[in-house]
Amino acid sequence: MTARSRQALPANPIAHPGRAWLTPVVLSLGVLGVAGCVLGPDPAGFDEEVESFTAQGGYRPERTRATTTLREVWQHDRSELDIVYTVPDEAGRFPLVLYFPGLGEDATAGASWRLAWAAAGYAVLSAQPASLVHAIGSAEPLNAGDLRALARRQFAPSALRRRVEHAVWAVAELQRRARTELSYARADAAHLAVAGFDLGAQTAAALSGEGGDEAVAAAMTPQAAILLSPYVSLASGQPGAGFASVRLPLLAVTATEDDDPYGLAFASLRQAAWNALPGGEQFGLVLQGGSHLLLSGADADQYLQRRSRAREAAMGSGGPAGMSGGQGVMPVPSSGYGGGGTDFGLPRRNPKADARQIAAVRSVTTAFLDATLRNSSEARRWLDNGARSWLGQLATLKRK
Repeated sequence: MTARSRQALPANPIAHPGRAWLTPVVLSLGVLGVAGCVLGPDPAGFDEEVESFTAQGGYRPERTRATTTLREVWQHDRSELDIVYTVPDEAGRFPLVLYFPGLGEDATAGASWRLAWAAAGYAVLSAQPASLVHAIGSAEPLNAGDLRALARRQFAPSALRRRVEHAVWAVAELQRRARTELSYARADAAHLAVAGFDLGAQTAAALSGEGGDEAVAAAMTPQAAILLSPYVSLASGQPGAGFASVRLPLLAVTATEDDDPYGLAFASLRQAAWNALPGGEQFGLVLQGGSHLLLSGADADQYLQRRSRAREAAMGSGGPAGMSGGQGVMPVPSSGYGGGGTDFGLPRRNPKADARQIAAVRSVTTAFLDATLRNSSEARRWLDNGARSWLGQLATLKRK
C-alpha cells in the first residue's frame, strides 16, 4: 500500500485558528517510516529499512486503515490548545489515545507514533497549550542557563497541574463535540490510553497515577499509558518513587543516550521510573544507542530544521554549548545525537540503526495498545515471546 494523499500542516499552529484542514489519508507502515526521523541522505532507503526490519518479525496490526486528520484550536479557560485529531476514515468506534508533545513542540509532533496508532485502528488526539509551543520560539538560540530555567518552570508541579486540567477538559470537549460531529463520534473515550514525550510524558504519568494524586485519579481513568522519555525528578531524593503508585498497564520507552536538552534528566535516571513500577502488565523498552530526539517521533521537516539549527549553533559558538529552539521546534543540544564520529561537533547517527529503532518503537507501542485496549491475545504473545528475539541487540524489552 502506498500513500494516496498527504498534506503538510501549517508551520504555526496558533496562526491558523479554527478548523485548519480535514483530509483522508491512506498510509502504509513504510510511508510512515519517512515521517519518523530521516537521518540519511536517502529518505526512500530509510523508509525501506523501516518496512524491511518490521517484516522480519515486528508487530503488525490486523490491517492498515485509511485515516482522517483534523486540526483545530480549542479555547479552555483563556488558554488556546493546539489540537490535532487523527481517526480511521471508516464507520465504527475506536479506542482513544490522548497524546501530549514535548516542550516547544506543537500538536503535530510525534507524527511517527500517532499516525501509526491511527492506522492501526485508534482515534488519536494530540493536545498542546499554545504557551508551550511558543515557550522556546525565538529568533535567537536560548543559552543553556535560560533553557534550563525555562524547563524547570514548565516541569514544576504547578505547571503540571495546569496541563492536567487542560487534558481532562480536552477529553470532555471531544465528547461534547462527538454529539454533533461524526469524526469525533468515532472516538471511544471509554477505552482510553494516555501517551506523551518529554514534558508530555510527565503529564501522561500524572494522569496514570504517578505521585498518587487522588484528584487526578478521580478526574480521568485511563486504561493504559505510554511514556516516551519518562521524566524522573531528583527533587525528592528518591528518584522515581512516585511511579510506585502506578497500577495500570504502562510502557516506558527510553534509550541509552536519552539525555534531555535542558540538563534536567539523563538517560540512566529515566530508568528509575521502570524500576519503581509495582508490576502488572508493565513494560520497559530501552533502545541501545537511541537518542532523545529519536523518541520525539519527529517528522522529516522538523528533524531537518532542528539539525540545521543545532549545526548553526555549534559552528557559531565554536563548541557544544550552542543550543537552539524555534517556533514549534524542541531545542536540540549539540551533544544530543549519539555516537559514530562528529560533524561540526555533532555526533553522527547511523541511518540504518535509527530506521530500525523507529520500527521498534512503533511495533512495541502498537502491540501494547492492542494488548491493553483491545485485549488482543496475539499482541500479548508477541510482547511476551516474539518481540525480544526480533529486537535482538537493538533494544531491551522488560516486563513486570
